[in-house]
Amino acid sequence: MACGGAITATVLTAGAGMVGDVGGEVLKSTSGITNSIKDAATGLTGNVSMASFTSGQSAFQSLAAPSALTNTLSKVATLSPGLQSSFTNMASGLGDNVFSGGFDVFSGDALSAMSLPAGLSNVLPTGLAEAAKVMGGAVSGVDIAGSAKKFGSILGSADGFVGSANAMISAATNAAGSFAGGTFPGMDSVMSGNLTGITNALPDFGVDLGSLGQTIDFGSIGDLGSPGQLLKNMDIAGNLGPMYDKLADISIDPRIASSLGGGLSTITNAVNAGTGGLTLGSLGVDLNKIAEIGPALPNNIQGQIYNAFDGLSLAEVGDVKGILGNTQAAITKGGDLMNPQKLFPTSFSTLTAPLRTASVGDRAIYTSNGSVNAEFNDLGTDLAGALPDDLAVANGALSRSFGQIKGVDDTTATLLSTASQTAETFKDLNLIQNQTTYVEPAVVTFWTTQYKTQNGITLATGPNGTFTISDAIGYAAGYNSAAPLQQNKIEMEKLIASGAMNVFTQDSGSTSPSTGIYIVMDYFIDGAYTVTVGAPPVTTYVIPAGVYGAGTYATQTLAWNAIIAAAKTLMQNFYTANPGAQIIQTNFKRMQDQQAREKLIRIKMDLDLDVVQSQDNNAIQLASNLPSYALDTTAGGTSELLERVMNFSSTGGQAAVGAMREARNLDKLATANIQVDAPIPSTPPANPGQIASSTYTVTQADAIIVRS
Repeated sequence: MACGGAITATVLTAGAGMVGDVGGEVLKSTSGITNSIKDAATGLTGNVSMASFTSGQSAFQSLAAPSALTNTLSKVATLSPGLQSSFTNMASGLGDNVFSGGFDVFSGDALSAMSLPAGLSNVLPTGLAEAAKVMGGAVSGVDIAGSAKKFGSILGSADGFVGSANAMISAATNAAGSFAGGTFPGMDSVMSGNLTGITNALPDFGVDLGSLGQTIDFGSIGDLGSPGQLLKNMDIAGNLGPMYDKLADISIDPRIASSLGGGLSTITNAVNAGTGGLTLGSLGVDLNKIAEIGPALPNNIQGQIYNAFDGLSLAEVGDVKGILGNTQAAITKGGDLMNPQKLFPTSFSTLTAPLRTASVGDRAIYTSNGSVNAEFNDLGTDLAGALPDDLAVANGALSRSFGQIKGVDDTTATLLSTASQTAETFKDLNLIQNQTTYVEPAVVTFWTTQYKTQNGITLATGPNGTFTISDAIGYAAGYNSAAPLQQNKIEMEKLIASGAMNVFTQDSGSTSPSTGIYIVMDYFIDGAYTVTVGAPPVTTYVIPAGVYGAGTYATQTLAWNAIIAAAKTLMQNFYTANPGAQIIQTNFKRMQDQQAREKLIRIKMDLDLDVVQSQDNNAIQLASNLPSYALDTTAGGTSELLERVMNFSSTGGQAAVGAMREARNLDKLATANIQVDAPIPSTPPANPGQIASSTYTVTQADAIIVRS
């Protein structure tokens, strides 16, 4: 649901109109926005609003033929509920390719979806009445008089449902792209940020990590195990400690000494003399520079650095550990600092790594006897010569495993330790844990089809099967109502002018075959075909030959059903013979479907318009939320819908639209760091209450303290 924004003059004015009708009724279809929208389905351009909807319906129904139907319907309403239902359901089973619009009854899928109650139900009156309920009010003459005190709650419910449902639908739609470019690592790995791709024993692993300090540089995790990188880590931590002097004794080919910063004259003399066994110290190489180069050092030099680490005394190892902040008791030799078994003594047996980048999956880095898994041998190449073979392979595998963690280069051992010790898995949730895809196809199918159609009615009409707010409450705002009514008036005028509608409206007398079916119904209900004779009296119903429903019937029901049967045939024949009727029916179906759509969605929302409470708070919340609703500028979204239901003849209605325009401006200006004066302070003045003291004085504390 939307949240309130800053209160401005327009929000305040809109709220006054919504709560107290200050400046006129805000939600009333007397005057709507002039938006001159081209309707894609009809090709017509016109205004789309609650006002244009109600005025369009009134204009259509005032035409001669619809007006005659209105008179007939008033008579049908006097019949028994069963006979009324026969009229209401006369298009049942006939589909949509019939002129049900001629009788203003539901047809096709909409008829099924509406689940109409017994009695008389017609498309246009039903739509108007429901639209009025959506607006929280009632029909007032030919207009809707709404109430923000109810509408605020209805809109909030619809907005909440649409937002939540769309999040699920969109996520399910996008789920197909998850791991599309790589291998799905398993649900545990996904939910743990790939930590379980390293080990399932996360708490113990976390404890091991917590003892490492700066031994591992996760920003250079690809160089894990590199003696040069370890040396660099010490340099970053502060100093090289006992390793400084050890570096001076490392042998080097004088021909590469220059690349390491050796003195030119010293190097030249050594080359000319063919001197061998030279050291970094003797060639004048900056030993701190060696540490900076770190993992980029040649492997033969890194191998000597490893040996130097491994040859440190116990006291010197303690010094190195101190520099790195390493407290791992299992590390007793310098070489242990590059040995995963010593770095992770508790959890090393559980460490795993992707065997290949293909779909083989994770494999244990160490075998059951503690040796390095030979299946990872190819991962020791980068550190060959720098470390013993087993350590080179183990570090290569562990480096790959750490590399699965997105953002690992921005973490530290301490941070990762804390996360690992508290991370959870899907242990014991085998149905989830064993999924082979991130989102199961059945789940995707559910969410992408759940709201697709029902009873043949498309529910969600937005992009990729998502909802718009207008799907739930749009009929009142002119969605799928204003434009169809606009075109239907034009086409009905043509049918009337051509005389085609005479088969419905012409009155040539009760016995004339040329009398239209509306009029036949009128005559029937008025008793023109009722014949009572004899003593005791016997009543029959006699419809003359040639007249719709002609025949002699023992009961009113049989006679009425005969007229209804004739009406069904007329619906079909008239549709086939008149292109104008087909256009009207297409538009009629559009209106029917929108009504059915809204009804079906409101059922899913569990929103009963008849029980919505009228509360000032609903109106206040609606006004307060205008700045937030304004930012939804999608087609059929809240901003568009609200604009279309406001009464532009009222100050509050104009203020509501103005508040939304203002909110969009404020949003754009804030992006540009422009300050505005529009918001009004809404914090009440300080007014502290009298709260009982809960603190002790010195005297009181002295009195209760235990001293012996």
